[in-house]
Amino acid sequence: MADLLTSLSIRDVIASFSQSVEQKTGRPFDEFKWPSKLIYFHLINNRADVYYQTRKLNLKDGNFEDYSNILPCVEMLKADMVECPCAPKSGCFWMKSKYPLPTFMTGRPDRVTTLTGLKKYNYVDWSRFRSRISSRITASNKGLLYTIKDNGEKAHLYTYITNEIEAQMVQISGIPIDPVEFKMFPVCGEDEEDCMCDILDLKFDIEKRLMNQLFELTFQTLIRRNGATRIGDMLNDDRNPETAPDPRF
Repeated sequence: MADLLTSLSIRDVIASFSQSVEQKTGRPFDEFKWPSKLIYFHLINNRADVYYQTRKLNLKDGNFEDYSNILPCVEMLKADMVECPCAPKSGCFWMKSKYPLPTFMTGRPDRVTTLTGLKKYNYVDWSRFRSRISSRITASNKGLLYTIKDNGEKAHLYTYITNEIEAQMVQISGIPIDPVEFKMFPVCGEDEEDCMCDILDLKFDIEKRLMNQLFELTFQTLIRRNGATRIGDMLNDDRNPETAPDPRF
């Protein structure tokens, strides 16, 4: 079903959205005073809503496209289970991702594996993780397990250290909400210069049949929240703080 996805970049999608607004309203797009990063901010959030609703409705038929992306090498560090700096250490350890994970549409990665992809870590909810690894049932506590700890601002991946494996790196796949955030995630073996590029040239995945729905939702969101005549980009650098919530552009 890969042919159902657009092959447009972020730049192209923003341009296509601008054209759709002009066709819809009959007004030059410049009159709306919406910086590109403001448009992108609402595009990615509305894309997540559209994807979730579409997948939920069509899951039984398999009539949806998978936007999964892969982080091929996520660095893990050995960490005590008691992370509070003011409390005594427990002496029990697990592996914790060195960096916070990107935000995924489904709330967590769809798949966590060893680097070869041959062995899969099974997800256990954070609230059940300690009891699961403390289980006396060998099959429960000796498997490859992972969980996510999310404090509301950032989320880390944790894997359980078994007698058989102590993974210093894992491979993660999932559907990122923000392609830019995903691209900026530090991957083992890649220099920062290799990772960074013109972010507007990154691919923006969306099914072709959902493009009009995404544009309509984004237009309605912008009109409702930002209006059509607010102060625009006064310095012509697309960085007006009042209307642009994303500082990476």
